[in-house]
Amino acid sequence: MAVETRARPSNFLLPDSINTSDYIVFTGTSNPKLAQDAAGAVGIDSYEVATKFDDGETFVELPVSVRDKHVFIVQSTGPKHQDRYLMQAKMAAWASKACGAEKV
Repeated sequence: MAVETRARPSNFLLPDSINTSDYIVFTGTSNPKLAQDAAGAVGIDSYEVATKFDDGETFVELPVSVRDKHVFIVQSTGPKHQDRYLMQAKMAAWASKACGAEKV
């Protein structure tokens, strides 16, 4: 069985007039593959921002500058570990705003 795939332009969701370097996608530990796929589909860089230590604690650090950029946070709050995932998203949003992101 052959599966037909269509090549999509890297900016198929964004108008040509938008500079994709003004956008960043951050993800926590819930589903980094989803964030990478979504960001890659529109030509935006994605970064993992959360690290889980052996004792279960979470550390969130922004790996790149977000000053004057639009930040998207891709993080599910599925049926397992909702509290951890929600806190990762909230910490990433707070850190982005504190570091000068234009919009989160």
